[in-house]
Amino acid sequence: MAYHSFSFSRAVRTVAVLATAMVLCTVAFAPAFAERPLSQLLEPGDSVLVQRMDDGRVVLAENPDTLLVPASILKIVTSLAAFEILGKDFRFITEFYTTPGGDLIIKGYGDPSLVSEEIEAAAFRIAAMVPSVGDILVDASFFAPGIAVPGRKIGSSQPYDAVNGALCANYNTVNVTRKDGRYVSAEPQTPLLDFARRRIARMDPFSGRVAFIEDASAAALYAGELFAWFLEKHGCHVSGKVACGRVEKGRDTLEFTHVSSSALGDNVEKLLRYSNNFTANQLLLACGAKAYGPPADLARGVAAVQDYVKTVLAIDGMKVVEGSGLSRENRMSARMMAGVLAAFEPYAGRMRVFGNEYYKTGTLSGVNTRAGYFLYEDGPRYLFVVMSNTPGRSADVLMPEIRKRVESDRRQTPAGPGELTD
Repeated sequence: MAYHSFSFSRAVRTVAVLATAMVLCTVAFAPAFAERPLSQLLEPGDSVLVQRMDDGRVVLAENPDTLLVPASILKIVTSLAAFEILGKDFRFITEFYTTPGGDLIIKGYGDPSLVSEEIEAAAFRIAAMVPSVGDILVDASFFAPGIAVPGRKIGSSQPYDAVNGALCANYNTVNVTRKDGRYVSAEPQTPLLDFARRRIARMDPFSGRVAFIEDASAAALYAGELFAWFLEKHGCHVSGKVACGRVEKGRDTLEFTHVSSSALGDNVEKLLRYSNNFTANQLLLACGAKAYGPPADLARGVAAVQDYVKTVLAIDGMKVVEGSGLSRENRMSARMMAGVLAAFEPYAGRMRVFGNEYYKTGTLSGVNTRAGYFLYEDGPRYLFVVMSNTPGRSADVLMPEIRKRVESDRRQTPAGPGELTD
């Protein structure tokens, strides 16, 4: 694949580089503490870094340069790259074409928030313009076929293992329950179609949200089936079948472009607060298509994110193989993550919140991580990174001591308040 560099605003680049450089340069000058209770809890596979954001001074650092598996705190990297590559105001689209023969073609561009409510809204608009259609053809060609995300378990019914694709509905999951020995939808806005019922019937009995899609083609077909159901609901008669197809320029007529009601910031907030692997990799794939052109694939997405990290944030050596943190092949140090957090602070409001702590956690078997900020209204702000790759250890155990260090630093060296901008 040919490499084509993409540009970012000089202002954004300058701010990001300066903020990151402050982090990277100050770690080496961490003060020596007479007493280090944290060190008694840490193994070689653990690291901690706490830093003030006003002057870049390091409050605490243990093994800050050790490359570790980040788990889901990698989503902060993916989110930041998406804001810069796609743009803060970016919204996904889905296009609807008609053919000369009266068929409807639905072309997806990777919208991770194409849920039932969005599908119904689009179907309502189409039904008002097109009273009847023949076949419904689904076009998922904006993404390359067969995208295999490292770390994803093939055949898993867990929502965090949902497949990625250019045209997907409801995160490629369905929420069901059993009633009178039969599966029914657990969501009033989503019908349980035969397409889904046949597939979940092959799985073990369960209730709850489940991933039931095998590949991107099946994902597009399911989305098409939902569109067909909602079109019929709103008065557009569908006389044919749902099948895979492609838009042909010069032949087909663009009837309507659905613009997602969710801006990029909304997608980022959901993926950070609910740790949505599917959305994270949809964003990574979209970044690749924006940077290098379609079809989106994993190589392009990874290259786009790593190029942003290296050229804009000036962080070298981070290894990203997918966008969610699901893979154990991802690697970064606490120092690298701190550089990302320095640039991500304007978006901190999109993260989970507990008191004045804005944070993201990450968990895999034997891996437990936590990264974020302590944001005070009346003093300096702090970023923190805790990464444990030691089985049986939790980042949460270290947080009381980290907060104690932060509070001690605030009492000794107060500073003016910062500002949360997003």
